[in-house]
Amino acid sequence: MVDHDGGGLSLVSLEPPYHLRRVEGLDAPHNIVFSPDGKRLYVSNLGSDRVTVVDLASGRVLEELVMPFEGVTDLMLTLDGGAAMILFSGRDEVLMLDLEADRTRALLTLGEMPFHAYPTMRGGRMIVPNNGDATISIVSFETAEETARLAGARSMTGAVAAWFDSLAFVPSEDEQRIVVLDLDAERLHESIPLPGRPGEPVLEPLGRKLYVPLTDRGVLAVVDAAERRLLGVVEGIGEAPLLARLAGTLNYCH
Repeated sequence: MVDHDGGGLSLVSLEPPYHLRRVEGLDAPHNIVFSPDGKRLYVSNLGSDRVTVVDLASGRVLEELVMPFEGVTDLMLTLDGGAAMILFSGRDEVLMLDLEADRTRALLTLGEMPFHAYPTMRGGRMIVPNNGDATISIVSFETAEETARLAGARSMTGAVAAWFDSLAFVPSEDEQRIVVLDLDAERLHESIPLPGRPGEPVLEPLGRKLYVPLTDRGVLAVVDAAERRLLGVVEGIGEAPLLARLAGTLNYCH
């Protein structure tokens, strides 16, 4: 549990007697990511130029990764945990790190105000909605470059790669639609209109259906990923559902 104002976080055992380990000395901790093996926790510090690496077993700070800018707002690991992308508050640059070799891969300038980085299902690329200029960046970890920047939409709420990494779905809250990317050709498909303002989506484990909460309708939109069409909605899920999560899927904390 992140304690932004208190400058720390708490690691709580979910088995009785619910042992708690407190990690202090953080600077406005913002977003966290677990390593794939579950042994480390990476913490972005919005109040400094550091990413803090915490050992989950002991609660001990293992190291502080020094970034080129202050205000570390977000980070995302590749699926194997060997590389990371770091985002900064108020900046268009993102940093690509090789964590295994302990070196910087690249410092890239994307569109305005990168929102968050989302890995593809195989982990070789990141999809980054840029909410400042309504564009979407596709970044390759293999070549350490932005391979495409496509027209997105206003107030994008997430990005989900699907259908064997051939497609990506990026909902827009303001425009009430899902921007659909062809990741193979790095071009746009026709958008999917939605009957409400979407929150953050989730993909089912088999990759066939996308679930998108509609914050102003209190429903869950169900999208066929292969056919790229709205199947219908699930009614009565709450007053203003913000995000959807499914067991057994790639659920990101940010």
